[in-house]
Amino acid sequence: MGTCSPTDSRRCPDATSCYCWQRWASLHYCSSGRTWWTPTSIWLWFGEVGFRGVWVTVLLTRVVIFIAVALVVGGTVFLGTIYLSHRR
Repeated sequence: MGTCSPTDSRRCPDATSCYCWQRWASLHYCSSGRTWWTPTSIWLWFGEVGFRGVWVTVLLTRVVIFIAVALVVGGTVFLGTIYLSHRR
């Protein structure tokens, strides 16, 4: 592994080619088929196959878990700040 010679372009690409490669990879990832599965399309698909109740359960579970974690973290931070502010 050591240092690179200036003529070894495989191991030491210039900054422009690295930037172009990263830009291409991020655009390729964002434009892949993953963006087709939006919440609306999932909602419609579950309704089409007769399992819309499953998707409602998934959404409600995620919302409840988010609220529970937010309350626990917020409560911990709140109690921690109260404890630290009254400590002598």
